[in-house]
Amino acid sequence: MVSSKTYFKRNFVDYFKTLFFTLAAFFLIILLFDLLEILRITSKYSLKLPVLIKLALMKNYSSLRQVVPMIVLVSSLIFFYIKNKNNEIIAAKSVGMSSFNIIIPVLSAVLVFGIINVVLINPVGTMFLRKYQNYEAHKFKKQVSLIAVSKSGIWLKNKLGEDDVIINALRVSQAFKTMHDTNIFIIDKTGALQKQVSAKKILLMQDEIIAEDATLIDRDFEIQSMPTITLPIQISISQIFENLTSIETISFFQLLEFIKIADDSGLSSTKYIMQFLKEVFSPIFLISMAMVSYFYCYNVSHRKKLDLSPLFCLVTGFTIYFSTNFVHALGSSGQISVILAVLFPVITFNTLISYLMFRKN
Repeated sequence: MVSSKTYFKRNFVDYFKTLFFTLAAFFLIILLFDLLEILRITSKYSLKLPVLIKLALMKNYSSLRQVVPMIVLVSSLIFFYIKNKNNEIIAAKSVGMSSFNIIIPVLSAVLVFGIINVVLINPVGTMFLRKYQNYEAHKFKKQVSLIAVSKSGIWLKNKLGEDDVIINALRVSQAFKTMHDTNIFIIDKTGALQKQVSAKKILLMQDEIIAEDATLIDRDFEIQSMPTITLPIQISISQIFENLTSIETISFFQLLEFIKIADDSGLSSTKYIMQFLKEVFSPIFLISMAMVSYFYCYNVSHRKKLDLSPLFCLVTGFTIYFSTNFVHALGSSGQISVILAVLFPVITFNTLISYLMFRKN
């Protein structure tokens, strides 16, 4: 008779192996599609294969992070399906083990994987994804306007003829299309500072920006105070907010700091709060995927040549996944409370599946 401790260790390790190979399979499939996409984008640049593979590896996390629940669902389905077909679940039941004792090694492994995903895979993946997006912006899209946010406010890079223009603002108002407490640096192509404009407020017009109550410092350090300075630079307030609401390249450990920066800069932090809470509760959400697999695989019949339980499991898992994303979208858009949007799917699905599983037991 196998002790419960030995049973736990063996199944914990066995499931982690299944999870690893499933993760590797998804990784390689996504890598292949990313490679084909990058080949299409870079067809006119004649990049070498090692460079293309490197770019595909950096981009991989963008899609991989979206399918982590499906990875857990599929790996759990494979694990429990094999265990049931080999009569190991029936054998465990026959010696007095409950469903909880049988499934706890898998749930523990899923919880460990979920934590590793948040504290290790997420920071590394977002770092490489950020490098890919910067490379793509400079080499392929030839973007002349770049936007970033930091503790010192919002930073924008644009063009004024052949010169580079860097704008720093502490706060932005979307309602009034203004930037406040700003500094504008005009730099020539040699990298020398041509002039600096400091202003209390900048109005963002259609084809120009207007600095009010401005102070102009030229390259000879002569200072002039002017009521307004107009520069023919195209910057839209929507462009600023669209670029700053992207959270793909922000790691879990940067989210709290970024939420504070966004609030201080006059930006909406709802999506960033949403992302932080999603990451915190993601290991618990992954547990529901593992329980769905056990619930269906426990009923797999040895007598039927065609058993549809695995198919029903996948359909149920996809339903939970997409309905959860729908609720998250409502929270991100401000339609419902962010906390409710995150906790409702986690609590509801875990409670429902636990009830059905142990009721059947």
